[in-house]
Amino acid sequence: MRVATAERFLRRVLTAARGAAPRKDVFLHAHPDQREAGSNPGYDPAVLLGPDGADGIILQCPGPAASSAALVRRTVKEAPAGRRIAATLPAVTALGANTSQLAAKASAVLAAGATDLRLYHAGLASAADHTAIRKVAKLT
Repeated sequence: MRVATAERFLRRVLTAARGAAPRKDVFLHAHPDQREAGSNPGYDPAVLLGPDGADGIILQCPGPAASSAALVRRTVKEAPAGRRIAATLPAVTALGANTSQLAAKASAVLAAGATDLRLYHAGLASAADHTAIRKVAKLT
């Protein structure tokens, strides 16, 4: 029941987004496990990114590099070819990020197949955080 309801809701959201901005890519914050709930609801990547689906998925990758890379790898494996997978990495020490590991984590998720990186939340970053962010920017 939850999966069917979530898929109906997904279709309504995608229709509304494409109607409001027909030539814009649509990315959704989601998780590849259909049982996941909360701010990043779970969807089967084959459905979320399938025909008439979103152009990309935004994955939250708050954990260590290995678990973040595993999440990206799993999503890449389950998603249709050609869809974009954005990995969101924490990049602010005051919000709990370990910025000394930011470049290594970015490299790991890119190697696992992420097509985009998002750094949360660069607008709140300190000068030291910005130094770590600049290192990541050189990777892309």
